[in-house]
Amino acid sequence: MDKTLVKGLEVLEALAQSESPRGVSDLARELGLTKSNVHRTLQTLCAAGYARQNESSGAYECTMKIPKIAAGILGRIDMKRVAEPFMEGLARATQETVHLSILDDTDVFYVVSGHATFVTGGEMVDPHTTAPNEIRGTSIRNGTTQKLSAGDVVVVPSGVPHWFQTVAEPFDYFVVKSQS
Repeated sequence: MDKTLVKGLEVLEALAQSESPRGVSDLARELGLTKSNVHRTLQTLCAAGYARQNESSGAYECTMKIPKIAAGILGRIDMKRVAEPFMEGLARATQETVHLSILDDTDVFYVVSGHATFVTGGEMVDPHTTAPNEIRGTSIRNGTTQKLSAGDVVVVPSGVPHWFQTVAEPFDYFVVKSQS
């Protein structure tokens, strides 16, 4: 087994599981590695586009490269084909609408059919808590707008406001919440 690769993946996982940027000493202590080893690994991750260093604090954080890779993988998986028989059975048994989701920190939206305008980022207008870890608002100010259609995959990291601004009926999608 390539120990350098394993160390790199351990550093990357530690960054990915952190709620805020991390320093070299902090990561070295957590992972039981030398500071010089962690520093070299972080420099390599930055050069490869997996991490970035905050210029003011010197701390490191993950970039969006991993979610983009994950979105590509999810785009190749026919989730509808895999999940559909189970979801149809559940819908028949309960006479309710069924949505596929897995609890976690990051939302991955996979559009099955239809069209919608989706907004991410920015600032939620009139936010209020509707359930534990669930905040809703009336709209999003200064977000990024994108048109969605069948086959599109959107990755929304934890804590990023997101909203379906317009939906053309019918609109079917899966939301996968990836557990870290």
